[in-house]
Amino acid sequence: PQAFLHEIKPCGPAKHRHNASQKMPREGSSSVRAVVRLRPLLPFEVDAGHESCCQVADERSILVRVGPSSGHQWRKYVFDACLPDDRSQKQVFQESGVEFLLDEAMAGYAATVLAYGQTGSGKTYTMMGRSVSSERNNADEVKKSDGMIMRAARRLFRHIGEMSNARVTVTASFAEIFNAPGAVNECICDLLN
Repeated sequence: PQAFLHEIKPCGPAKHRHNASQKMPREGSSSVRAVVRLRPLLPFEVDAGHESCCQVADERSILVRVGPSSGHQWRKYVFDACLPDDRSQKQVFQESGVEFLLDEAMAGYAATVLAYGQTGSGKTYTMMGRSVSSERNNADEVKKSDGMIMRAARRLFRHIGEMSNARVTVTASFAEIFNAPGAVNECICDLLN
C-alpha cells in the first residue's frame, strides 16, 4: 500500500486568510490525515501466481497478511481513509481529501500532500498518472489516468479564475526523495526544474 499524508497549517498573517478558522478540519480531528490506497496486482504478478497481501477491511482500515510462518494471519491497521484497488484516479482524488486541501489553500492555509510507499507501490501513478505521448486537444480536458497533481492544478486554477478582484500568488514544489544505490543519504530530485 501507499500512504498519503495531508497537512494543513496557517500561512501568513490572519488578515490575509479569508475566514480560514471556520474551515479547519472538524472538531476533534487532526490537521494531518493519513490515507492509504491499495494498488491492484500488475499483470506480471498475476501471471506469476502472486496474491495480494493487503485488503481494505472498511473505509478506515486495511488488513495486512503476515508471513507464512504465522499461518497467514492478518493484522489490522487504521487510517483516516482506506481506498481499495478498484478506485479510479478520479475517485482517489475525490475520496482522499485533496479537494478539501485545495479549499483550505484558497482560504489561506498552506497545504501539503505527501505520497509515501515502497518502490512499485503506485506513488508516481497516483500523483502523476500515466504519461501519455499524445498531446491534449484541450488544456482543460481531464484524462482518465490523470493523477492528483494535474487534477489539483486544474481545480485550483479554475477556482482562481472564478475569483474577482483578488490577487493570488501560487507557489508549488514537486520533489522526489529516494535512496540512490551506493548513496549514504537520501537524494532529493526537484521534479519541476
